[in-house]
Amino acid sequence: MAPSRYEGRESDDIKDDVDEVKIDKLNLSDTDEVIPPSQPDDSALIRQLRSLAKKQPKLIRGKKYTIAGQSIELTSWKMTEWMYTKSPCPFPTLARGLFTRWVPARGHENDPEGAPGAGKDQIVVRGYDKFFNMNEVKWNTWEALEIHTTSPYTLTLKSNGCIIFMAALTPTELIVTSKHALGDIEGASVSHAQKGEEWLEKHLKSVGKTRKDFAKTLFDRNLTAVAELCDDSFEEHVLPYPKDKTGLHLHGLNERRVEFSTLGNDEVVAFAEEWGFIATPAITFDTIEEVKKFTDSIAKTGTWHGEAVEGFVVRTAVSDRPPALVQAYRGTRGERITDKKEQSTPPPYSPGSTFFFKIKFEEPYLMYREWRELTKKMLAAENKGQLRAAQLPSHMLRRPETRAYHHWVEDQIRHNPKSLAGFNEGHGIIAARERFLEWCKTPEGKDVLKKEGNKSSLENGIPYNGSHKTILVPVAIPGSGKTAVAVALQHIYGFGHTQSDDVKQKKTGPQFVKNVLELFRNHDVVFADRNNHLRHLRDSLKYDFKGKYREKGHIIALQWVFSDTPKVISDICSDRVVARGDNHQSLHADKQESHRGVISQFFNSFEEVEAEEVDDIIDMEYTDTLEQAVKRAISGISPILDLEIPDDKKINEACAIARSYTVKSTGAKKAAPKPPRYFALVPDINVEKLIGNYFEEEDAPDSGAKMWSDLVSNKRVADRPHVTLIHVKEKQDSVSLWERCLALQKSAGEIEPTFRVTFNNIIWNNDVMALSVSRIEMHREFEDVHRQLAEEVVETIPESITNRLHLTIGTRDDSINPFEAASMVADWKRGVNSMDVDSEYGGRDNNIIARPNKRQKRANATMTDLPVELLIEICRHVWPGDLLSLSWTCKSLRSCFMSKSRKSLWQDVLKNIQNLPPCPPGFTEPQYSQVLFSGCCTVSKLRIQAIFSADRDAQSLLGLWDHEETSDGSNPPLFGKGKRGQLPDACVLKSNVAEVIKAFERVKFEGDRAVEDLQKQIMAIVLERRKQSERIIRALELFENAIAWERKTNQMERKEEIQRRCIDSFQIVQEDLHFPWDSPWRQEWCKILNKRNFLSNDEWRTIRPKLQKLLESNRRFRLAKEEETCRLIQPNYQDQKILCVFVDPVAETLYGVDGISVLI
Repeated sequence: MAPSRYEGRESDDIKDDVDEVKIDKLNLSDTDEVIPPSQPDDSALIRQLRSLAKKQPKLIRGKKYTIAGQSIELTSWKMTEWMYTKSPCPFPTLARGLFTRWVPARGHENDPEGAPGAGKDQIVVRGYDKFFNMNEVKWNTWEALEIHTTSPYTLTLKSNGCIIFMAALTPTELIVTSKHALGDIEGASVSHAQKGEEWLEKHLKSVGKTRKDFAKTLFDRNLTAVAELCDDSFEEHVLPYPKDKTGLHLHGLNERRVEFSTLGNDEVVAFAEEWGFIATPAITFDTIEEVKKFTDSIAKTGTWHGEAVEGFVVRTAVSDRPPALVQAYRGTRGERITDKKEQSTPPPYSPGSTFFFKIKFEEPYLMYREWRELTKKMLAAENKGQLRAAQLPSHMLRRPETRAYHHWVEDQIRHNPKSLAGFNEGHGIIAARERFLEWCKTPEGKDVLKKEGNKSSLENGIPYNGSHKTILVPVAIPGSGKTAVAVALQHIYGFGHTQSDDVKQKKTGPQFVKNVLELFRNHDVVFADRNNHLRHLRDSLKYDFKGKYREKGHIIALQWVFSDTPKVISDICSDRVVARGDNHQSLHADKQESHRGVISQFFNSFEEVEAEEVDDIIDMEYTDTLEQAVKRAISGISPILDLEIPDDKKINEACAIARSYTVKSTGAKKAAPKPPRYFALVPDINVEKLIGNYFEEEDAPDSGAKMWSDLVSNKRVADRPHVTLIHVKEKQDSVSLWERCLALQKSAGEIEPTFRVTFNNIIWNNDVMALSVSRIEMHREFEDVHRQLAEEVVETIPESITNRLHLTIGTRDDSINPFEAASMVADWKRGVNSMDVDSEYGGRDNNIIARPNKRQKRANATMTDLPVELLIEICRHVWPGDLLSLSWTCKSLRSCFMSKSRKSLWQDVLKNIQNLPPCPPGFTEPQYSQVLFSGCCTVSKLRIQAIFSADRDAQSLLGLWDHEETSDGSNPPLFGKGKRGQLPDACVLKSNVAEVIKAFERVKFEGDRAVEDLQKQIMAIVLERRKQSERIIRALELFENAIAWERKTNQMERKEEIQRRCIDSFQIVQEDLHFPWDSPWRQEWCKILNKRNFLSNDEWRTIRPKLQKLLESNRRFRLAKEEETCRLIQPNYQDQKILCVFVDPVAETLYGVDGISVLI
């Protein structure tokens, strides 16, 4: 695929909401017009969008795109979806899909965007105004539509694909976008916009048209063409499309203006035929009654003209009739209140305006989507090796057909996995569904369906027919005042009220939901007091509540909106936490202000409520006083629940009671703990039993077995080992991790998360033995808001701590500090200073202390299976270069040869080279051999020579690396290759050999005396060379150290500069720069950071778009981890290669040392 046309650039005025895109194929002429003569100035609208994006970035976001080599910039505006349902809407436009540009006036090219008199704004792409499904908003009921709309009613088929916009930048240049994006998307080989552009070329070619022709028409008429991309080979949806229906289905031509204005369907059809698009079928009616009758009949069959349909989009206009009394509904999408009338709600448009609404057929399409999502979850479980234990949400398995599909797809994954290849990429979805439906016709399928149908009847029991039930769901961050509002409402109306913080079970989530439903036995309205800031928390309430009460159940969300800057809201909430003191179950203020860290985590992970999640949404404000908040809540819920509005006296009385409210007692107040010295994970394992099993095996290394035996016999095995996450001495270098540990401790209280720790190797030296940690994860069974904070603890573990994570098994005696295992493990993981480790026993690829498999054994049988004593004796007779080669062959040989106990081996090997100067002080024998012989080494080759060849002091030593023949003319000793010749004299250089031979030839006829004189001369030269070689070796050492230090310094400065620029440019904080060790983007991030060259401005401009994408992808990954699940694995040490230990919380101090705070 060709490179993307897009690359990003960030705007100065909306930095936190701007991604970077570069459009490099467009080549706009300076003479091209950029604004059609008929287009009005759209600056007033765009100014409002800019202002809102600055003040309320969670409400409106702008993403800026820059065309490479041009001065044209486009901004895509995206609004928070659920806010469209508000009437009046808080947005200055209802447009959904809006791209704009700032066109500077001549001479004002450098002025800021939006500056008065400096230019004007232009709408480049204009999508439809947001429209809703039936009964999704108050103005979309049949009764309201009959009053507030007028004929004709044109029904166009609802296409089943993704929307594509096509518009002209100039009379010769087009731009093709999806709803909110241009160009490529990270993780996708082809984006929707790119595939749409590909199909545009095909359609134009089919009718002999060109892009320039199309651009000129759109530009002159000032239109945006709106189409649906339907291509199953690219991305499957619910309904299949045959080949002749694959491509762009044109269904709209919108005028590029602030007000929503779209051409009639007849013009759209004619335009589609002229330009080669697929026309969208349509039908027109004169009354709303005819529309309802027609769609009701289609819903029964699910087909129109013999083809399956998902629904229709109805295009009409707003009437000028005033509101009238119509059937009352409970809230926005609740059940009818048969004995009540209310004033109809008109659409949010002026009379005569274009107005759309849609009619979607729920079944079987909801069920088909359910099957698609179920399959994805099952495939994800299979990828983790957890298919058998995969747990699916109960709401997903409420239909007997879906439970039968679950049975079928699990069998497919086990026995026919190839049939589902590509499912997660949107391929094979329809084919899988059709195979299942065919299977349902078989005897086996019929039996399963019958069995699940009977089970469904028994489980569902008698449908609920009691009074209407309502659940009030607050959606906020800590310190919002939601509990105070709940207590006040309870006093005024007698609502039920339960708090999540009062739950003391480990699984707080399910118990909290159970407590909420229990209250409905005696209450019709219950306040579910929890932050509910994540969608999965709200879903847990919704599915159980709706599953029990169905249409009799109504959900009202009280959402505290972010109507001010994050700092203002954070300060307000923090002040409230401080003000309430200890009157909370877990979150208390302290001198370190760790509560601010908790609030920050909630703020960053907050997921706003979408309209489809609940029946009604009531906006609350963080800045309100308690009285204002209670009044705001009452004004929202009273019309929905038909409640009387109390007077101020009653409200003030309720607020007074709320202020005096105290949390339920959690037992005697504990003495204030001493400041923690470290945070650690404490596994519940029997170390002696676990480790002893492996050292009893025949092929266990002797040194390790001896070390283990000494630890056991001397009672030096730790009886309660732990994995230290962070010690107070590391706090200065890892402030973020320390603060998160404190925040989790503050937030969780007595209910603490559980972690899953994976160990991968046993490592030891003469002093200490330890298990190295390869992975730390959250235990999936802990389902509560605190889980998010626990995830943050794991994700912010820096690489320096990751590299030393270990569990100390034991030490030789009391003089050895257990923490010395940390440096041993860190060095071993880095692959340096491995001489300090006597041995290690363990495989690669996270295989915990496992024997090599048979294939590995056969591959290394010639060396690694030899007894150590025999192997060492053999190696005493090889060349130093060969020993270096063997050391780099595999980890086990490297550990064997590079230990301190092998010093005599290297000394013997170096003696195999005649007249070699002794190893200089400060050098180890392997280091000395590397400097001298790596040029001949069969693995390292000329690496060292290449490093030092630039230094003039090294030139005289290069001959040591470049023997072609020895002084006696024998074959060269090519290390690691061929047979060995006579041992070379390391002090005779290649350049001298020819002269020495000629000199001997001249003097051999002059007698023995002449020969002796020549030999003395040569020996004098050799002695001088020996002195020179010692000085050169010292020079090389200094040179190598200087280079290493310079590179390390450059690397650190580069890393710090990139991080600084990312924080400044993207308006993020230091913690956003942490990439978890299992992040797919961590390696790429580290690769950019760890280069050794300085960061130039040119390089920054090049890597900046990539860095922003990496950071955004990492942010999404960290949030997505909240939903990750993994099944509980009980370790079976005889069958498994990975040791997984679940670490439970402990409350007491460790080893009886005061002041140690043990984190989970």
